[in-house]
This record gives sequence, C-alpha cells and structure tokens, in this order.
Amino acid sequence: AILIKKYLSSAGFDPKKYSGHSLRSGFATVAAGSGADEKSIMTMTGHKTTQMVRRYIKESNLFKNNALSKIDL
Repeated sequence: AILIKKYLSSAGFDPKKYSGHSLRSGFATVAAGSGADEKSIMTMTGHKTTQMVRRYIKESNLFKNNALSKIDL
C-alpha cells in the first residue's frame, strides 16, 4: 500500500484518494465492462471465486443498461 501511494504521489495524484483495493476494483470493473471474461480477470486480480468477480461485473453493467441512457437530454 505504501508503494502504491508513493508512485501515485510521484505521478501527481492525491494518494489519499486511492488504495490498492480501489485500483484492483477499478481494473476488474473496467475489464468486465470491456468484455474480458471472468477467468482472465481473476488471473490478474487474484480473486479465488467467480462470485466476487461478478460483483464488479454487475456494477459495470449497472451503467450500461441504465434506462436513463435511453433518454436524450
């Protein structure tokens, strides 16, 4: 965690806004939203069960299938 915060700070990001977990979660969510299969996501994130990975996939699909996206505002 300290190493991640060090590199975030070096890159100009506020390390208080990020953690190892948020980066892992963000990767899994974006990968699922981009069509990556569960097994390949699990290989990268170290998740042991598809149940946990599916939580992120569900969050990703929440925005894709949102009824609000069908309204032209």
